[in-house]
Amino acid sequence: MFSDDDLHSAIIPTPNGESIHLPNVGIWPFHSLVSEQDRQLQGGISAHLTLHNNRLVGSITNTFDASLNDVYVLMSHSFVAIGNLSGGQTQHIDLPLQTVPSTSGITLAGAIAMSNGLPADYFPYDKGQRPRGDFQRHLATLSALSGVGVPAGPCGSPCIIHDIVSKGSIITTPPGTPLTISLPQDTDPLLLPDAPATLIGWADAPLDGINNITVNGSTPNGFHDNLVQAPLNIDITAASNVPPGVVGGHVIDEQNSDAEDTAPGTYTLSTGSVTFEFTLPIAKQQSIASLTLTEPNAVGNTNLPPVTSSSRDLIQAQLYNWQTLSWDSITLTAWTFTTTNMAAYLGPDGRVLLQIANQDPAGLLVFGKPSLSWKQAKA
Repeated sequence: MFSDDDLHSAIIPTPNGESIHLPNVGIWPFHSLVSEQDRQLQGGISAHLTLHNNRLVGSITNTFDASLNDVYVLMSHSFVAIGNLSGGQTQHIDLPLQTVPSTSGITLAGAIAMSNGLPADYFPYDKGQRPRGDFQRHLATLSALSGVGVPAGPCGSPCIIHDIVSKGSIITTPPGTPLTISLPQDTDPLLLPDAPATLIGWADAPLDGINNITVNGSTPNGFHDNLVQAPLNIDITAASNVPPGVVGGHVIDEQNSDAEDTAPGTYTLSTGSVTFEFTLPIAKQQSIASLTLTEPNAVGNTNLPPVTSSSRDLIQAQLYNWQTLSWDSITLTAWTFTTTNMAAYLGPDGRVLLQIANQDPAGLLVFGKPSLSWKQAKA
């Protein structure tokens, strides 16, 4: 809703561009102008991928008219460098995963920068420098999207791993909540929510048909980059071993709960319990030797504070036992639990049920979206 005192901007379509008019302003709006649109694009990205012996195997097809450069496939704590993907091309790949230890505190953007001989917080602009070429500019963009280069106050690193956001507001945690609380380490700004993998790349031509923007008659200086993010599926039916973060749990039940999905892959809970369901491919069930549940660390480090101030006091994890038809309490060691008792915990149709509860209503439990991984029995 606008009042009579509000200044109205005007956005006027032009051939192959947009003209923006901002009334009674100087040059500073060039620094804060952000546009967003929902548009049906011609073409897209499709993939047939699986994991095999810590490698990403399969094919990726680009049906856009534009080619994609500096393409990466990202997963939780791992990535694969694809390179270039021409428009209309199907590229077959068999490439090793480059892993990022969950305890390192390094984002995927930082790991990609390091793999190319640059520092993890690569962002030359805040040092009065410029990237050398398009590729380094792209890496600087990934750093910026991950929080590097933005004054973070006490964060000391990308704020995505420190801030807890609920509907746009920072949560004020109740008394007794650990001061070290932060987003789980399985959360990364470059990953699309609820997607096993995310493709990123830069189109060599605007996909929305806009290649020229003027503001109050002037063309902004700089570069017009076209970053593409696309969700990808991973076929786990043929995977021998599946790492954490690929098979995520889905909420199927809440009991007396005030759980909120406060940020991608992150929940808060002060009362009650939440039940997550995992489903394994039927074809894999007979060959699985062990299951590992990972509940991403919600205090941001592996060296936990004393028990009296740790969220370890608050979290209660249980697995559903399909033989006894009851819940079994489990202990998360380094935020994981591994079992070889397939008969008890692998139910009909490959279902595994995990329940997370808050044992202390006086404290806010912050936890990440759990994931399930497994190892195949040796032949």
